[in-house]
Amino acid sequence: MLNKKKLSILAISAIASILPDTTFAKTEKSYLNLSYIRSRATHKNIVNYQINNANLSMRQENSPRKFDDNGNGIGIGYSYAFNYNNAFIAPGVFAELINTKSGRGTQPAVSLTSSYNYFNQFNVNSRQGLKVDLGYDIHDNFAVYASTGLSRTSFSNYYHTNLAMGTRVTNGKISSSENTIFYGGGLLLNVNDKVSVNTELTTQSFKSNDVFDHKIKTRLNVFKAGVSYRF
Repeated sequence: MLNKKKLSILAISAIASILPDTTFAKTEKSYLNLSYIRSRATHKNIVNYQINNANLSMRQENSPRKFDDNGNGIGIGYSYAFNYNNAFIAPGVFAELINTKSGRGTQPAVSLTSSYNYFNQFNVNSRQGLKVDLGYDIHDNFAVYASTGLSRTSFSNYYHTNLAMGTRVTNGKISSSENTIFYGGGLLLNVNDKVSVNTELTTQSFKSNDVFDHKIKTRLNVFKAGVSYRF
């Protein structure tokens, strides 16, 4: 029969066997990240529609079905990486300023007193949420990873009338947000024991309504170049 000493050794060995092996824990630490963000938002009308210039010539103008724009922003994030031999998993949180401003408009129409056109602007403002990175340490200082998560993406839609002499009248505005799954991947380089740098590219899509209550599908691609403090 096993004595208490042998039972204790077996219990410790069993617990140790299921804990992460930190022999190769190159990535295992907390990461506080600051990133530069370059994003591209592409919007597409699910149903093409027309704007009726009722007050002037009753002429209808087709609105473009697709419009896009790039934006520059910043982001912050925190994650903790758990190593399992050379593999790691890193859950975290983030908040990012996206700042894309995409517009579309009609051809100018002319009345007896002025020229004008309609302009519909769609802005993706920011996103924040939860993420998890699944990666592999290729080298002591270099890793690759896949990234996925859930973001709360906020956006706004403005409908303007551009009058003569540069005058703009805002006819309608909505602001809203959508919960969206994103996915992508990245590269991580440990500069030293305290600092690492990374690049990451993710994509996501969501549907929304504009000020006319027409459906718009948005594809958002986000590139990040960041630096992290490891502790």
